[in-house]
Amino acid sequence: MIYFSAVDQVLQLSFWVNLGAARLGQKGPDEKADTALFPAEIYSIVDATGFDDYRRTFLTSHQYYRQSPNCRADIASRL
Repeated sequence: MIYFSAVDQVLQLSFWVNLGAARLGQKGPDEKADTALFPAEIYSIVDATGFDDYRRTFLTSHQYYRQSPNCRADIASRL
């Protein structure tokens, strides 16, 4: 499973501190739409940007997988 979030503020800071080095958690894999590289029966790639059911702060934005009840439920449903 790969979860990523465009509103992860910690990774946004990391992007600038590390001179533009993108992280998997920011936008997922570059070729995520390529089903030959990422077949659905093997990979679950989830844009978690929309999980906003928690108090989002700088630090909690990086912990959405723990903080968001809906994200936790989504993870559990995929296990």
